[in-house]
Amino acid sequence: MKIAKLIAMAIVGVSTSAFAQTGTLTWDTDTLAASQNTAFALVMDVNGTPLGTSFLGQIYSSPTANGTYLPLGTALQFNNGGDPGYISPPAPPASTLTAPNVAGGATGFYEMRAWNASAGATFEIASTVLNAHVGSSTPTQIVFGNSAAVPPVVGPNVDTFTSFNLHVVPEPSTIALGIVGFAGLLALRRRQ
Repeated sequence: MKIAKLIAMAIVGVSTSAFAQTGTLTWDTDTLAASQNTAFALVMDVNGTPLGTSFLGQIYSSPTANGTYLPLGTALQFNNGGDPGYISPPAPPASTLTAPNVAGGATGFYEMRAWNASAGATFEIASTVLNAHVGSSTPTQIVFGNSAAVPPVVGPNVDTFTSFNLHVVPEPSTIALGIVGFAGLLALRRRQ
């Protein structure tokens, strides 16, 4: 009897996962200059220079604007030469990104995150490294594609994220000093 229950639960689990739908996006952002197509966003370093091959970028998705964002696909290098500040998309089928945290056909959000490659292989690692250059675009709302639909609905292009500049990850003592200064100002205010 126990074996029959286990088999039935396994069949239900397999059939449920077979029908699970994940949202899709298409990364087909040419490296056209901003003057040629204003939909493409330029990503710049702290000093305002366009990012080159020493920087990585990756698309992230979330079901809500303030939710948890998950990385999609792999991180790619920014271009050098004639198109710095832009990323050439991967060749198909790698240009189709699957978002495990957004249902197919649902409205969700995506953003571009960028960081200097010397700080780490992922944004999450780089954002913990002292003096690393990291940043992300403003979340963009979009209706995700649905590869499980009949016929499949192709995900929209992720070429409309906003331009952004990177910032420097502050050292912890700078943050602590700021907190102490703020506490001092509060104490002064109470005293008066």
